[in-house]
Amino acid sequence: MPARTTAYEPLGKQMEFLSSVSAYQDDRRRALCVVLFSLLGFLAAVPFARVPLVQIPAFISIYQSALIISDVITAVLLFSQFNFSRALALLVLAGAYLFTAFIAALHMLTFPGLFAPTGLLGATPQSTAWMYMFWHAGFPLAVIVYALLKTPEGLAERPSSLSTHTAVLSVIACAAILACCLVALATAGHAFLPAIMQGNRYSPTMIAVISVVWALSFLALGALWMRRPHSLLDLWLMVVMCAWIFDIALSVVFNAGRFDLGFYAGRIYGFLAASYVLVELLLEAGQLYARFWQEKAQHAEMLQKANDDLERAYRELQETQVQLIHTAKMTSLGELVAGIAHEINNPLTYSMMHLGTVASTLGKLEGEASSLTDKGTSYLEKARQRAVDARAGLERVANLVSRLRTFSRLDEGEFKDADVKECVESALDFMSYKIKDRKVEVRKEFGEENRLFCASGLLNQAFLNLLANAADAVGEEGIIRIRTGWDDKSYWIAIADSGSGVPDALRDRIFEPFFTTKEVGQGTGLGLPIAYRIVDRHQGVIDLVKSDLGGAEFILRLPVNPEEQKHVA
Repeated sequence: MPARTTAYEPLGKQMEFLSSVSAYQDDRRRALCVVLFSLLGFLAAVPFARVPLVQIPAFISIYQSALIISDVITAVLLFSQFNFSRALALLVLAGAYLFTAFIAALHMLTFPGLFAPTGLLGATPQSTAWMYMFWHAGFPLAVIVYALLKTPEGLAERPSSLSTHTAVLSVIACAAILACCLVALATAGHAFLPAIMQGNRYSPTMIAVISVVWALSFLALGALWMRRPHSLLDLWLMVVMCAWIFDIALSVVFNAGRFDLGFYAGRIYGFLAASYVLVELLLEAGQLYARFWQEKAQHAEMLQKANDDLERAYRELQETQVQLIHTAKMTSLGELVAGIAHEINNPLTYSMMHLGTVASTLGKLEGEASSLTDKGTSYLEKARQRAVDARAGLERVANLVSRLRTFSRLDEGEFKDADVKECVESALDFMSYKIKDRKVEVRKEFGEENRLFCASGLLNQAFLNLLANAADAVGEEGIIRIRTGWDDKSYWIAIADSGSGVPDALRDRIFEPFFTTKEVGQGTGLGLPIAYRIVDRHQGVIDLVKSDLGGAEFILRLPVNPEEQKHVA
């Protein structure tokens, strides 16, 4: 069955209530089955309608108490729908159910032999019968008004000048006042009404009165049928009017008087008529309640998912921010270093060349200085040695400048398919001098596949820096471990050592240029920043974690998609 649609939209809102949901073929079949079963029961009871049965006055109190409760609950539910839809027709219908509840209660009080021999409230033998007529005429009239207020476009709205609470209170007051007035007419004003009861039997006048009352039920049924489109409420109101017709027929038309089979059967139909709409409203309320909790659960799930996505996005944003800060820092420092290296390089080269010349010249003079005294020869030797030492010092400065220039030129490098395993082995060869006389074990755990689209020359430099850093960390004895592998997102290289590790307070600074934990003269503080920039050049990340060997472990993660790397290149 297709999803339900509203027959009309009160105030432009789709409200899935009985008064606004269209009736489908399945709903019509269900309602028709109820009417047919009611009709079969009616036809079976008609031949025996005049059969007298035992008088049970308590039946009236039980029946009408249940009827009153049913009508009041129905009215409350209809008032609540009016509160949402503001449809004037619903307000009228709710008032009709409330009116039947009021007059049913008063009818029960005046019924002879129930609470008093002639009934309460100053009732006469005619009072209860006339109140039944008022009761069964008032509800069909209200249904006719409901049908007239219904248009193809929807239910007529209440006046905008009238608030919802005021409208509801006004209808409650009107229903109560009308019921009280009719009771007053049937009791204190009984002289103005013709007699329709002769003991427990009906008088000839009853035929005319009941004909009018019965005709109103048929008119209400016809009015509901004619006013299309039919909502679910319209459909079940038609079922109610059919039961109402059977009620009047058995209670007054085809029976002979009170306490015969028609009298009891008619009351049963009256209770069914009061229950049909209530049952549908309660089923609807249950469906709305179930839908509410279902949607609440869905909203909670969606909210949790949104929170998870937000937390994940926030973490990614933080990580990206850290990477951007590092990248910006490296870029700006690279530009600064490039300028410094350039400014230092020229005078440095000039000084080294001339110091070499000075040392060479002094060496020649020393060989030709036979005429010099021993003291003069000593001075020449010292001068030559100082020149050699100065040149050695400048060579160290030149090496530092070279590394600074390397740091500043990390954007250079050709990207191509390379074997990462070979790059690591090459870096190990370059730094083997650092560990050749130590008790340092190098463990290599390469993955099965190590081909990667990368700038192999730059990666060699990064591996060399990290391996040299690990060698310094382990000291005279320890373990250096190199592992490679793939996961769903990246190719990774992990270089770990069994050294003392990196204190937590220094983890955020280890990639800063010129920051080092080594003793003065043993490190420049550029190895890790250079490695960081090389990995960033590959659009990868480098993380520092605590190694299971006891020291630090640097994990390089490089993108696995070659197209991304080609775009970078």
